[in-house]
Amino acid sequence: MATVKDVAKLAGVSASTVSATLNATVPVKEETRKKVLAAVKQIGYRPNSAARSLRSGSSKLIGMIVPDIANPHFARAAKLVERACIEAGFMVMVYSSDEDTQIEMKVIQMMSMQRVAGLIHIPTLSSSDYGSWFEAQVEFPVVLLDSYIEKLPYNSILSDHNNAGQLATEYLLSLGHRNLAIFVSTRDVSSIRNRVEGCLSALAKHGLCLDPTMLIDAEFDQDVAFAKIQQVMSSENPPTAVLSLNNMMTIGILRGLRNMGLNYPKDVSVVGIDNFELSDYIYPPITVVSQPIEEMAVAAISTLLSEIRGELSPRGHSQVFAPTMLVRQSCRAI
Repeated sequence: MATVKDVAKLAGVSASTVSATLNATVPVKEETRKKVLAAVKQIGYRPNSAARSLRSGSSKLIGMIVPDIANPHFARAAKLVERACIEAGFMVMVYSSDEDTQIEMKVIQMMSMQRVAGLIHIPTLSSSDYGSWFEAQVEFPVVLLDSYIEKLPYNSILSDHNNAGQLATEYLLSLGHRNLAIFVSTRDVSSIRNRVEGCLSALAKHGLCLDPTMLIDAEFDQDVAFAKIQQVMSSENPPTAVLSLNNMMTIGILRGLRNMGLNYPKDVSVVGIDNFELSDYIYPPITVVSQPIEEMAVAAISTLLSEIRGELSPRGHSQVFAPTMLVRQSCRAI
């Protein structure tokens, strides 16, 4: 097996020059660089990436943390990131925190020990306290996807969640609905918080207020939403329309309505935020506000790779993508 010394001998340079060229640790003259690379190709030398990672404190490994890999929204993002990493010559570790911040924190500590080259992170919390802990743990490039963390100016790739909430609410109001139920989570995460703000803002523009009992905490969970939609629809004054702020809750709502023998949009109109693969195939197909998760995932890995290569400042850059209203057949005018 060829060694660094073999490359150095063939190129007519020192072993340290070969190392500097391959690891880009110090500047090397272009003529020398070409000689080294030609020698590498000629003798078929392959650097020991594991040993090099230990010496340099970095690796060709990228981490990704998603809140729930069973959620089609996050699964799609993970698939795209994985593909882009492989094309760029990186391996990727994808972890699901299962919406559990304690699991998320353990994974981050593990990634620090693994000396990952960088991290794409969809956080389960956006609080500044969590941000302070997070910043103390990581010493590698981080790109935040879908949600941000307070007071941490990491590069971030976001959807306009406030606008998503406004679009969904305005659509229901345009159909005459005034008695709404909004399925949310009380978890302190920026994406859902901004969606709620958008919903309430749209109502306020029309001089309306949401009944506080109709802001339903379903914890981003399909089974919780399944139970709570049945409670809501069994109340004395059930809503004429239901707005779900993430797709797992939307699925639970549809299951719950079916379990009660209720039909949408005849008995209640339904709108979800976040498109999912079967939303166009379920009958009637579901009206949703779609986040451009494919574009966001591509932007996230592109940004992270640029940081790793030193082509982009690791802090302060932000991209915000616009959501799109996909009107299907799950709502009716009243």
